[in-house]
Amino acid sequence: MHAPPGAAIHRPRCGRARPGRTLRAGLLLAALLALAACRPLAVAIDYQPGIDFQALRHYYWLPPAIQPDPATVYNSELMTARVEQLAEQALAQQGLQRTRDRRGADLLVQLHLAVQQRLSIDPLRAAEGSYSRHPAAYDFVPPYQASAAYHQVTLVIDLRAAADQRLLWRGTALRRLPSLEGPAQYRDFIAESLAAILRAYPP
Repeated sequence: MHAPPGAAIHRPRCGRARPGRTLRAGLLLAALLALAACRPLAVAIDYQPGIDFQALRHYYWLPPAIQPDPATVYNSELMTARVEQLAEQALAQQGLQRTRDRRGADLLVQLHLAVQQRLSIDPLRAAEGSYSRHPAAYDFVPPYQASAAYHQVTLVIDLRAAADQRLLWRGTALRRLPSLEGPAQYRDFIAESLAAILRAYPP
């Protein structure tokens, strides 16, 4: 069917993506990924409202609920003992004293340490790319091999009521694991993470 002379022909644009809009979406995603990568230590806190934490002064130490697996230099008896010692020092700075008698405790403290492998996307590589030359679409095609594996440390401190083991306060730190060498650097890494968590205690 032919259009009459002088009539404007409007071709449907369904199925096409505007190059500028697609590029902006790709750059926005890259910016968000870059922002997440620039946060070396992320801390989250949650607690039970209405609790007078100032009145809770003594705690009893509970062993980790889940044994570390697989066994590595970061999941070992040496690391567990190091974390326990550093946690005791950090809790003392917040006014919490450890007791060896569970019957005299107001709180039960439990700590979890896990090291897991994660995958990150290189935001600079992800922002690069090209548009498809296919005449029916203008798709943004990112390059390949824009990811890298790394290890993430999750450190969790739980404070539970000694009477019924009800969870009252939880602090969590997520942190990318750098290259560490020797006990001194292990201690510094854990001490910094514990201090960042307990900075928000009491709420």
